[in-house]
Order: sequence, then C-alpha cells, then structure tokens
Amino acid sequence: MISTITFFVFSNIFVTITSFFLGIVVFLKNRKSRINALWALAALSIGTWSYGISKIVVASTEKEAWFWNYFLYVGAIFIPIFFYHFVVVLLELEKEKRISLKIGYALAVFFQIANYSKYFVKGVPPKLIFQHWVDPGILYYPFFLFFAGYFALSAILLFKHFSDYSRKNKDQIKYVLLAILIGAGGGITNFFPQLFGVYPFGTYLVIFYVVFISYAILRHHLFNVKVIATETLTFTIWLFLLIKVFLAANAKDQIIDGSLLALVTVFGILLIRSVTKEVEQREKMEKLAVELEAANERLRQLDEAKSEFLSIASHQLRTPLTSIKGLLSMLQEEFWGPLNEEQKKYVGQISQSSERLLSLIEDLLNISRIEAGRMQFDFQPISLEDLVEDAVKELETQATHKNLSMKFSKPAQPLPKVNADSLKLRQVIQNLIDNAIKYTEKGGLEINVRQEGKDIIFSSKDTGMGLPPGQHLFEKFERGQKATNQHTEGLGLGLYLGDKIIKAHSGKIWAESEGEDKGSTFFFSLPIA
Repeated sequence: MISTITFFVFSNIFVTITSFFLGIVVFLKNRKSRINALWALAALSIGTWSYGISKIVVASTEKEAWFWNYFLYVGAIFIPIFFYHFVVVLLELEKEKRISLKIGYALAVFFQIANYSKYFVKGVPPKLIFQHWVDPGILYYPFFLFFAGYFALSAILLFKHFSDYSRKNKDQIKYVLLAILIGAGGGITNFFPQLFGVYPFGTYLVIFYVVFISYAILRHHLFNVKVIATETLTFTIWLFLLIKVFLAANAKDQIIDGSLLALVTVFGILLIRSVTKEVEQREKMEKLAVELEAANERLRQLDEAKSEFLSIASHQLRTPLTSIKGLLSMLQEEFWGPLNEEQKKYVGQISQSSERLLSLIEDLLNISRIEAGRMQFDFQPISLEDLVEDAVKELETQATHKNLSMKFSKPAQPLPKVNADSLKLRQVIQNLIDNAIKYTEKGGLEINVRQEGKDIIFSSKDTGMGLPPGQHLFEKFERGQKATNQHTEGLGLGLYLGDKIIKAHSGKIWAESEGEDKGSTFFFSLPIA
C-alpha cells in the first residue's frame, strides 16, 4: 500500500512534469506572445518548486536537504511576480501597473539573494511526517506576505476588470480565477507546516492551477485544446503506469505493468498523431472558410457598388431619353410641319430605338431596385386570366405582322384570384409573350391560364427556335447563341427580371423544351390569394 509520504512525493513529481510539459507547450504554440511567455515562466517556476519539495522531504542527509531547499525557492520566489505580470498583460494594464511590477521584481530578487542566508531559512529539520522541511527565518514571513499578497492582487484585478471584457475574455479570466482559488490556494498550504504546524493538505490541488491557466491560454487564444487534452491524458496514463511499474510488489507485476505501459505508449503515440492530423485538417478548413467568407464579402460589396452604379447611370440616362421620346412624338405628329415619307421612316426608326433603350434602362433600374431591396410592390387580389387577356390583345398586332397565330384559351369559369402587383406582373407576361413572338418565325403561340391545386399556372407555348439542353435562361445577361445571332439588341435582362418579380410574388418560373427548333414553353405559377 502506498504511504502518505510516497503519495505526497509522487503528486509533486506529477505537478512538476505537468508544469514543465504545459509550460513548454504553451510557449511553443506562440513564442511571440508575452502572455504565453510569462505563463511558461510561471509554470517552470511551479515545476521547480514542486520538484524541490519532492526531493527535500526524502533527502537522506541535511546537506542534501539544504541543496534542495535552495533549489525549490529558486522557483517559488518568482511564482507570484511572474503570475502577477501574466495577469497584468492579460488585462492590458501593464502601463498602469509599472510601479507594482517593479516593486514585485525587486522583492523577488531581494528574496532570491536572501534565500542563501540563515535569515530566510534557518534550517531543514524533520517536520510532521516529513524527513526534512523548512524552518523559517525572520525574512521568511515577509516572503510569505509577498507570495500571498501578489496572488491576492492578481485576484482583485481579475474580479475588478471582469465586467469590462468580452465574453471570450470573461471565459479566460474565469479559468484564471479558478486557478487562483483552487490551485494557488492549495499551493499556499505548503507554507502551513513551517508557519502553523499543519500538514499541507492543499498541495494536491496545485495541478489544477497549472491545468486551468494552460487551458485558459490554449482554449481562448485559438490553440487546439483537443490536441493538448489528448497529449495530457496520454502522458498522465504513461506516468501512472510508470509509477505502477516502480511500485510493483514483485517481478511478475512489473512485467505485466511494463508490457501494458509499452502497449499504451504505442497506441498513445498513434492516437496523438491521429488527433494532430485531424486538427491540422480542421484548421486548414477553418482558414479556407475565413478566406472564402472574406472573398464573398468583397464580392457582395462589389455587387452592391455595381448595382448602385447601374441605378445612378440609369437615372441619368432616362431623363434625356424621355425628352427625346417626347420630341420624336411631336415630330411624328408633324407638330412643326409635314414630313416626307423618308423623314417619317427615319423618325420612326429613331423612335423605336429610343423605346428599346428606354425599356432597357427601366429594366436596369428595376434590377438595381430588386437587388438593393428597394423595389416597391402594390399587392392586390387580381384576376390573372383578365391580365393575360389584356396583354394578348396588346401584342396581337405584333404577332399578326409576322403571320403568326396567337391563341389564348381563357377558362370558361373565373379562376380564383392571385395576390399580385398588376403592373409588374403585366410586365412579366408581356415579356414572355413578346419573346415568344420575337423568336418564332413560323407557326404560332398558345397562351393558357389554369388552376392546379393551390396555384394558378400561366403558360406560353411557341413553335420557335427551342432551347438547347442545359440552357440557363433566368440569369443576368444570359442568352442563347441562336437568340443572340437572330436578335442582337437584347441583353438577357427580361427573364432575369421576370424571375425576380415572380419570386417576390412567392411564385415559380421555369421553361420546358424538347430541344432546338422544337419550340419551347414558359411557365410561371402563383399561389391563390
């Protein structure tokens, strides 16, 4: 059975190994970070102190005990000031706390010098269950006040500034406070045997001091705790099995424990490598995700700038075009005198071109409004078949001019109404019928409105050039190759705008075709009001 003194020794050795390990890991994770460097120094000091304690209590001679006494206080004296400096940097108060830092380091140097005199430690006699312990000198008492005082100052600063920081910093400070209350509080009980004659029961809690602060740094400075946790757990199992090997009662148990240690060591290394690889891959993915998010944000800004430019440019162009259109209308009405046939022809062509240009500008304005979320809709319950019938009548002359038939199958019974902006929906209907007429050279069109379930379906079927497989029709500036060759003046904005308007009505728009030169059918559906 393990004795109390043996357990005390091994617990301090465990703290030593853990402190050195985590201190080095924290430092290597970010060598340029002052927070990491200061905590590494504090952790190494704790490890030195713990190891010195583990050695002094089992020293076989007084001379050996004196050596380890000097050794342990080399670490112990600097623990409070390194930790206080760490807290000051963590809270970004270094400029405000220069005086207390200078005083702290000066006191640490003073006590370090005093460590080698009888005024600090008078002797290393047996104490309680320990073979050797500390017999304090006159300077040892102010050292205890220095040790406890700087930890108390650290706790006060953390409590005082806790509410000033973001949630991320608050979580970090929370773990540091836990480290002070549990770990450092336990460590201070190592002063109890020499000061009060009480067993240092809290020494077993020092491990939490190291673990909590290392976790706070690693977890909240974007280091991966998963790797650290795996390494720490694996290392702890190795240490536990190693202790079992040394404390085994016989050779048979040593062989069993040693074999188990070897097996766990191999699997532990494989586990650490696997976790490390997984973490590296995840970090790469997170980095790519951040870069992609930044690129998307940049694209969004460029798209907004483009839409704003189109809106401004379109507004500036529409004003003079409206004036030109008015003047052309007056010319066509021969307001300033009669025109000959050739003049009428050219004025008519100019008027048609200005109409197309004005229509294009209006499409650009509507697109910029929709993309910027500024498009206003006046939703009213309307009869879709009546709206389609009016559009068909307006475009019938255009179809007749191309010797195309145009049939509208109006339902015998009135269909349920849809909730829509009649002006904008009329624009979509006219554009779909106009496209069908424009891209059909012979045959004709069949326009239909019907009810399917809870939707009203509009369709425009033609015998025109059809659609090639994989054709993307409802994207901005997207046009088929044959359509571009046949009608060069289009920009592919009508269907894109129609798609946006129908979606704003909570509807769907799509096209079907058996292939090129086999005609096509354009549909949109709207929910019943």
